[in-house]
Amino acid sequence: MEEIASRLKISAATVSRALRNDQRISEPVRQRVRETAALDVVVERLNRNCLGMGTLPKEAQIKGRWQSGDSLPERPAKDI
Repeated sequence: MEEIASRLKISAATVSRALRNDQRISEPVRQRVRETAALDVVVERLNRNCLGMGTLPKEAQIKGRWQSGDSLPERPAKDI
């Protein structure tokens, strides 16, 4: 919080309140704090891994079904 406060030239208490969505802090200031904090998270993650991806590959399997249409030839419908 200190780093964000220093960059935005506001107090650490204001940063803390803004991140907690305290209504005493104006919406433009809350928005600037949220944007800065989000950018810090992205940069930190990219610095941890230059590709920005986790160390373990992840796969997802999606069950689908054939849907005939103008761009696909007719095929008997059966679950894949």
